[in-house]
Amino acid sequence: MPKVYESGTHTEDTEVKQLIPPSGGVLSAFLSQPKWVTFDTAEDKEKVILVLKRHWVTNVPWILGATLFIFGFFVLLAFPMFSFVPARFQVVGVIFGFLIITAFIFENFLNWFYNVFVITDRRVIDIDFRSLIYREISQSYFGQVENVTFTQPGFWGTLFNYGTVMIQTAAEVVNIEFEDVPEPEKVVKVIISHMQASKEKTSE
Repeated sequence: MPKVYESGTHTEDTEVKQLIPPSGGVLSAFLSQPKWVTFDTAEDKEKVILVLKRHWVTNVPWILGATLFIFGFFVLLAFPMFSFVPARFQVVGVIFGFLIITAFIFENFLNWFYNVFVITDRRVIDIDFRSLIYREISQSYFGQVENVTFTQPGFWGTLFNYGTVMIQTAAEVVNIEFEDVPEPEKVVKVIISHMQASKEKTSE
């Protein structure tokens, strides 16, 4: 059974800071409390708490695919059956093959790197990278969040501690999913903490 966590108790801001001390770098899938991260729709004095990407293990299939393609390409070139092909055509074939694999690697890396989930002190943001010229952005302020849960996809999710965080929002706001992110339980606790803080401010 996948592991499921639902919101229930309030987590103080101090506990959140202890839970996710500043860590991570540019290529990190779990970047906490970065002071240097900005984004286009950032509001005045809005603080970024977490920047998340899909767990690195989700890149293994396409990395293995690229490795096998390169290996197979060299094996194919070694066969004497291509010895009758003129040298200039062999060179063109090699260049074309490497252009294909380079484009494949580049596309998959960009898709991983620029599909970003952001949690600030005011809202959650899902940035979906579609192409170099088009992005799709979904967001919800904590006051609009009604519930947050996470699931871990069986053995691999439990082993590498990644999962999908599901954020249920008010009817007029689209629901948001953070897919295959590291430390999903910590992510849920951070969101819950800010949900509670938002409700307390509203009730004052």
